[in-house]
Amino acid sequence: MASIRDKIIAAAITALNTARPGGIPAAERTRTAAIDPSELPSILVYPGLDQPEEVGGGLGPIVKSSFRILVEMRAAGTISIRADEAIDPLYVWTVKKLAGARLSDGAGGFLNHDIQEGETSFQFDQGEAPYGLAVTAFLVSYQHLVGDPEARV
Repeated sequence: MASIRDKIIAAAITALNTARPGGIPAAERTRTAAIDPSELPSILVYPGLDQPEEVGGGLGPIVKSSFRILVEMRAAGTISIRADEAIDPLYVWTVKKLAGARLSDGAGGFLNHDIQEGETSFQFDQGEAPYGLAVTAFLVSYQHLVGDPEARV
């Protein structure tokens, strides 16, 4: 059993991992273990805020959700490449793969309406090596039946 929201996250990861160019790491689902510097660069995908609204519909009451997929990109800089410059190719890749995308349900249908690029936040650390983190929110709209988060409308 998986909710539509969970299927959307899995489909976003699949999209990010399809036809990756050199230098772009495989996207992973949320991790509970810390990321070691040797694992950089990295891309993590996880759920953000989901704002459901119950409305009437042709099949009865439905839930329209505005949901954020958060894509976290981490990279280490070098003496000649700043951390934000190291993150930029990861950011470009995620936007190209997700903004405007309609994610497949694997059965010939779509899980969502178009995805919109949202805000991006940045953090930097100047420890032993310059290190950067950027999180981009992608806004996804989807619907399901009231009381059944698996039933796509």
